[in-house]
Amino acid sequence: MLQMRYEPFRMARTEELSEIAHRRAIAAVDWVDSLTEIAEVAETEDKVALVKSCYSPLTIFNFSARTAQNTPNPDILCLCSHSYVPRRLPPEFNETK
Repeated sequence: MLQMRYEPFRMARTEELSEIAHRRAIAAVDWVDSLTEIAEVAETEDKVALVKSCYSPLTIFNFSARTAQNTPNPDILCLCSHSYVPRRLPPEFNETK
């Protein structure tokens, strides 16, 4: 698996987005595991609830913070795959398959 890097080298392809979401989900699980170890939370149901409640806000915050760190361009959002999505999405991002 490639390292998570947020430099905006190229525009992301639509087929990459599910893999990027999966990588961020794994990162959220790792974060919750670390947090629950510190807080001594042992219940699986509590861990699952934490992952469900933190995945979206944590992902949005992470992409936003990494974008601010890596580019002055206000019209892109850096993703964890050396890629970005533009503010104005091209038509292929709106197509359903």
